[in-house]
Amino acid sequence: RVVEDADFARLIAACADSAYKALLIVGYRQGLRRTELANLRWAAVDFDRCALHVVNVPDAGELTKSRKNRTIPLHPLAHAELAALRSNVPTIIERGRIVPKYPHVFTWQDGQPFKPDWITRQFAVMAAKIGLKASIHDLRRSFSTMAQRAGVDRLTVKDLGGLTPESFVQAVR
Repeated sequence: RVVEDADFARLIAACADSAYKALLIVGYRQGLRRTELANLRWAAVDFDRCALHVVNVPDAGELTKSRKNRTIPLHPLAHAELAALRSNVPTIIERGRIVPKYPHVFTWQDGQPFKPDWITRQFAVMAAKIGLKASIHDLRRSFSTMAQRAGVDRLTVKDLGGLTPESFVQAVR
């Protein structure tokens, strides 16, 4: 299932939590997996270069499915949402620099990151509320489809999505 822009707009309108709203926008516009969203750290968001780094953090047990790091250009809407979210994050001074108090982007008030299963359940509740038959993974599929509709070649879409050649062949069948 591809979540079209109109359906996604309805989903966003039904979202009351700013952090979860930003998570949905990043998932839809950047094509991240739910675990990549849950594990996203502020250090991986490069506002100056408008890039999002999807990286493995082995010490924390945070690994991408393909185990490969990748960099994705930040979509302007994702950039704006992340910047707005970042402006409200508690900060500390570390080694003479002001940095977010908590390393993860999508967190509860106490700094604990959203869990992948909670992200999935919350999406299901919101989708049901507006009558949308979709899953959180459909946002990732939508990213791939929209990129190809916009003229991005399949190999670039594969690289942006962190797909292995085998999984990409299955996805385009």
